[in-house]
Amino acid sequence: MFNCIYFEELDSTNSYAKRNIDSLNNYDVIIANNQTSGRGRLSRKWHADNKSLTFSIVIKDTRIINDFASLSLLSAVAIYNTLIKYVPNVSLKWPNDVIVNNKKISGILMEAVSFNELSSLILGIGINVNNDFFPEGLDATSLYIELGHSINKDLILNDFLLNFDYLINENIKGNKIYLKTFRNNNYLLNKKVEANINNKMQTVIVKDILNDNRIVVSIGKKDYALSTGELSFHKDK
Repeated sequence: MFNCIYFEELDSTNSYAKRNIDSLNNYDVIIANNQTSGRGRLSRKWHADNKSLTFSIVIKDTRIINDFASLSLLSAVAIYNTLIKYVPNVSLKWPNDVIVNNKKISGILMEAVSFNELSSLILGIGINVNNDFFPEGLDATSLYIELGHSINKDLILNDFLLNFDYLINENIKGNKIYLKTFRNNNYLLNKKVEANINNKMQTVIVKDILNDNRIVVSIGKKDYALSTGELSFHKDK
């Protein structure tokens, strides 16, 4: 199902996929041993070296594109299902961060490619596998730091692709089983956090995740259901 294309070094696997989208096929997986200009959500830099697992999946299946709102959460759950075999205390921070012992171990950047209409999605994923340190101030961890030994990155990639394939096929059939895992391991549940809602900072309490992938937060006595474009979280109080 997946066609893996390996590079020793790229600026960014997502950027490569965007530049070459016409010649790439559905479920091509672009893998770089090293990224020089890795990116995360909201234009943040993603720290990645050859100890990280960094790759992008090209999505051209219209069944998935038409339900793109599910893809971020579903992908995070596929990472969760991969990492929980190795480390305890894995949780999911809406919409798509994976947390281990209160530190980020993985992130996802989903980008759309449009020519008059949405034609492709590029799903960029970074997993901290064998990283033994991070720059000062970066609240991150890795499998190596948690376990005290290295792990073959290809093993993590293969496990992820199997988990991703299963969840995608179930979702296409209408079985949103990823939502149960996300809700049961919701890192933000009942926490008071600072959130940027439509460019205004507010203190909210996270209450739930809806079947349409929106998150429910309360401000005072009122609940709001918000999508990824309407809200971003900041440091927990």
